[in-house]
Amino acid sequence: MELSHVDKVFWPEEHITKGDIIEYYDKIYPYIIPYLKDRPESLRRNPNGILDRGFFQKNVKEIVPDWAKTIVLYSESAAKDIEYFICNGKASLLYLVNLGCIELNPWNSRIAAIDNPDYCILDLDPGEKNTFDDTVKVALAVRRIA
Repeated sequence: MELSHVDKVFWPEEHITKGDIIEYYDKIYPYIIPYLKDRPESLRRNPNGILDRGFFQKNVKEIVPDWAKTIVLYSESAAKDIEYFICNGKASLLYLVNLGCIELNPWNSRIAAIDNPDYCILDLDPGEKNTFDDTVKVALAVRRIA
C-alpha cells in the first residue's frame, strides 16, 4: 500500500503531520485492532487536518482497494445498499488513516451478529443548556451504575 502526502500538516499549531498520525496508529495497532476487527466502519474523514470540518463516509464502494474486506448492508434510512469497510488488519487501519480518518468509528456490533451490539457507548457532551459540570455529574452517575 502506498501512503500519500505524509508531510501534510494535520495539527497546524502542534506541527503534527499526516505521517505522524499514520506512525501513531501503526504503533497502537496491537491495542486497537480488537475493537475494530469484524466491525463495519463509518468513516469520519478529515483529509485536510483538524481545522477542516471534514465529512462522514459510509459507502466505500468507489474508493476501496481490491484487497480490503467490505460488507454490503441495506440501510433503511437511506433506502439502499451501502458497502462498509471492515478494518481487520494493519494494512486496513493504515489505509483508513491515509484517507484522513483521524478518529475511527466502528459499529458496536460485529458482522457475525450485526443486529446484536456487544458494547455500548454513552457520548456525553455539554451543550447550550448543560454545562461541563453537569456533564461530569452525569458521567460520575453512569460510572457508579456501570
